[in-house]
Amino acid sequence: MTIRSKIRAGIERVLLTQGFTITRAGADYLGAAPAIAAAKAKGQSVREYVEELWEQVGAAERVANEFASAGALAHCQRVLEVGPGTGMFLEFILKRVQPQQYDIYETAADWAAHLAQEYAPQVKRQPADGVSLKHTPDASCGLVHGHGVYVYIKPLASFEYFAEMMRVCAPGGFIAFDFFAAEKFDVTQVTHWLTFPDRYPIMLPAETVKAFFTQRGFRLVHQFDHKLGRGKSQYVVFEHGG
Repeated sequence: MTIRSKIRAGIERVLLTQGFTITRAGADYLGAAPAIAAAKAKGQSVREYVEELWEQVGAAERVANEFASAGALAHCQRVLEVGPGTGMFLEFILKRVQPQQYDIYETAADWAAHLAQEYAPQVKRQPADGVSLKHTPDASCGLVHGHGVYVYIKPLASFEYFAEMMRVCAPGGFIAFDFFAAEKFDVTQVTHWLTFPDRYPIMLPAETVKAFFTQRGFRLVHQFDHKLGRGKSQYVVFEHGG
């Protein structure tokens, strides 16, 4: 690592602890204020607006239904979501599980503030450092989930988060998230993605992801594909064996 990259990494880590993130100039970031205003102008909820914008109409409900079919949406006292972003999935999960507390770890300060206000008092904004879930106690959550997070962050950062998700998951609880499975990124998929400007996808080896959980007392109970970006991500749902 060069001196410049070390300095940048240090600055990023400090900013992340304050709820900010660094993006490339021109990066496709959807800010909370303009998105909320645009949704209001169209007479839509933020979720409806975002799903339409990203060509994912009905996606959040479909994912929630898949979680429910796996038994992951049983009532529990506490839920944690990593990187809720616009809150596209939060709405359905919150209604179905009805927890007393719903922790969110979101590095985008504008969206984190909006979600904490919009879904008070259940939703609690926790300080997000982009690495850990350290403000949530061990074995305290009946559901720990993330959507569209592990498709773009560095592989070891994803596994670091996975370890934290397991730490906070209560016995009998569930962990659910999606990622781009490396095994599915064949030549056809690569060629397809290369026809678009998107360059964010990070691929993870599916068998390694599954083994990381199963070797630590979690059981894979469900998996399914989900349209994301120019392709499909793979969701996995694990149950904590206790």
